[in-house]
Amino acid sequence: MTTQFQLRTLFAATAVFAVVFAAFRWLGLEPRTSLFISAVALVCLIAAIALLATIAKTLRDDEQSE
Repeated sequence: MTTQFQLRTLFAATAVFAVVFAAFRWLGLEPRTSLFISAVALVCLIAAIALLATIAKTLRDDEQSE
């Protein structure tokens, strides 16, 4: 049986989410505002990953064409 995530990764993700939600509570944000900020951050993260993947593919294609 293979695991999808290592235990260290799950602990790190849990810690990150705990810090983010603690910051939202400390700032006194409403749940709707917290959800909006989380959604914007998620979209930015997905866009950054897509950009890095595109750059890596372009560099790989350039190296193979030479």
